[in-house]
Amino acid sequence: MTALVWKDLQHHARQWLWSLLVATTGGIFIGVIIISWYSAQQWSAARADASQSAEYIKLTGILGSNLVGYAGLSVAVVVSSTLALTVTAQARSHALWKIIGIPSRRVRNVILAQVGAVGLLGGLVGALAAPLATGWYLLSWRDLQLYPADMPVVVPIFAAPLTVGVTTVFSLLGGWGAAQRAASTPEMQALRDAV
Repeated sequence: MTALVWKDLQHHARQWLWSLLVATTGGIFIGVIIISWYSAQQWSAARADASQSAEYIKLTGILGSNLVGYAGLSVAVVVSSTLALTVTAQARSHALWKIIGIPSRRVRNVILAQVGAVGLLGGLVGALAAPLATGWYLLSWRDLQLYPADMPVVVPIFAAPLTVGVTTVFSLLGGWGAAQRAASTPEMQALRDAV
């Protein structure tokens, strides 16, 4: 199965490359959300005045939940949709696999392995680029005039694994429906639809 996963990824490299780019961008956004929220939380907790610190922590919670709510949901939709489209675009190949005797369950598993690999790689690259992107992003917080323009970027130990995990999960969720359709669509119908 591993050989089929990698050979097909190589064969359709151009299509998967765009999905990898979207997954990487999604991973960067997810990493920026995690690191920005944590940096603001650490900066707010370090304030000397207890009442002022509590107010900053409350504002950080509101800001963080907005980041996760709006940006996180947008990233999930974009990554999921892109990977679902990539899988759907390969319907003809999947139909050919079934014609040569590869069982439907195995077709689904191969597709999910490909989607998972792209999500994992995109999450890894995104996690590596996120600290630098967070520094640029925190500069935009100057307009809020609540946080200092030079707020330090504090990267928690859980940022990279969480970024990789969340990006991979979003990718798998996006590819799940398309993999199910590819596995359950009759071969001849998939060939007609691909034309």
